[in-house]
Amino acid sequence: MKALFLFSFLISLNAFAGPPLPNETQIKINSEKPIIYGTGVAGITLQTTLTEAETLLTAPQSFDATTGDALYNEGLYIRWNMEEPRTPQFILVLSSYRGPIESTLSSEIISVGHDFSNRYTADSMESAEELAKFLFKTFENSTDDCLALSTCEVSWGASDQKNFIITLPKMTFLLSKDKFVLFRLMLVP
Repeated sequence: MKALFLFSFLISLNAFAGPPLPNETQIKINSEKPIIYGTGVAGITLQTTLTEAETLLTAPQSFDATTGDALYNEGLYIRWNMEEPRTPQFILVLSSYRGPIESTLSSEIISVGHDFSNRYTADSMESAEELAKFLFKTFENSTDDCLALSTCEVSWGASDQKNFIITLPKMTFLLSKDKFVLFRLMLVP
């Protein structure tokens, strides 16, 4: 009888509840905020410090204090500088992030998971180059040929690789070759 009482008492104190669940509302709000090209995502910027991010994002799922790598519930992987100010070395936007990339130059809503195959022929280096020019025009507000000027780059990789990379001055896009689906973004200072 004492054991049953003690067990009930411990349960009432949440002794077996484990860590608190992430704040689902805050995760939803943050992960739907727009991605600001070259600036930030989820309400933080490339100038936000680790201390400031602690009040803006939910607690990371994992954090490696030796490298500064943090995985956040919002769908972000951030490597924080080890020296002060502890700002991001980069922000990787993962496939679970839902916010659009903010642009006033395109009516097309582009976000992680966006499928460009209706506009471009998948599995084609030429189409990847056209997509790079479109993204450059959309986010850099320029009609320049970014490939000719070397202000953007397409890394197609080997024929057996399933993904390719488009690098613009302020953001890197990782897409699938077979369907031209955007599945990761990286912001770097």
